[in-house]
Amino acid sequence: MVAVQTQDPFGSNRVLRGHLVDRNALDVVINVKGRMVTIPLNMVSYVAIPAADGSVFEPDYVMAE
Repeated sequence: MVAVQTQDPFGSNRVLRGHLVDRNALDVVINVKGRMVTIPLNMVSYVAIPAADGSVFEPDYVMAE
């Protein structure tokens, strides 16, 4: 299970949680409730592995808006 924080210029930032399927030079692909979601790397702020309680540690280098 991974949590992917997205960041875009339109302010529709969100966290997607699912199983990591693939990561390549252009995209991160995760499985969210049986559906494959492809997220371009230029829209990814960070990818984290959630703790057992479901909380996600936000890295210090992520800028809050």
